[in-house]
Amino acid sequence: MMPTLNLVRLADRPDLSPAVNELMNAAWPRFMMEDPVSNRLWPRLRTTFPSFQLALLAGEDLVCVGNAVAFHWPVPANPAQDGLPDPLPDTGWDWVMERAFQDADAGLPATLASALAISIPPAHRGRGYARVMLGAFKAAAAAAGCRALVAPVRPTRKAERPELSMADYLAQRDPQGRRFDPWVGLHESLGACILGICHNSMTIPGSRADWQNWTGLEAPASGPWVVPDALVPVWVEGETATYVEPNVWMLHPLA
Repeated sequence: MMPTLNLVRLADRPDLSPAVNELMNAAWPRFMMEDPVSNRLWPRLRTTFPSFQLALLAGEDLVCVGNAVAFHWPVPANPAQDGLPDPLPDTGWDWVMERAFQDADAGLPATLASALAISIPPAHRGRGYARVMLGAFKAAAAAAGCRALVAPVRPTRKAERPELSMADYLAQRDPQGRRFDPWVGLHESLGACILGICHNSMTIPGSRADWQNWTGLEAPASGPWVVPDALVPVWVEGETATYVEPNVWMLHPLA
């Protein structure tokens, strides 16, 4: 018998914090925890956007954590048909974190929600939990008065082809003609459309020693460095190393 799924707000379950930290560490490569924007603003998510910080329990087991924000942006009456009149910036993930807190601090009404992350450790993937969480984000967005949900989507299999541009990667199909990337395909199966590529979505700078510590690998003296789980190569120059991750802006209508 499948365990009962229960969706809860993290703000209502502080007792889950140790399990949340453990899950996040299992779900993401080490270097993804070193984004300066995230490290500065993430601790404020539960207090500023409590309805968008969610946990999914299967019985007593924590199996998925979802994080999202909301911000003020022009959204037409029918975003599914008309898209957004103002393009979302190329600095996707980092920008939307900054923008959401700026708008919240200024008291601006939220019109657009954005997913930040759906974290599922490998042992719990492939069971439909991401679909549940995306549905929960849409419900939270509607309850907050937003007109749509966007996401700077991180294609899950792009790291297998780091040499490809994101545009060329998105054009890839499997032998059955389906989109090669299953995460982008899942969003599309739920009614989302691609708005565009945010080439500079997340920037993770560090020293060469930092990156060697985060990856457990020896970095080259200079030039591009292909790192496991990175969507594009890290750029090494002397004693510095910088990763600039591209994502894909996607739009989910709420209706």
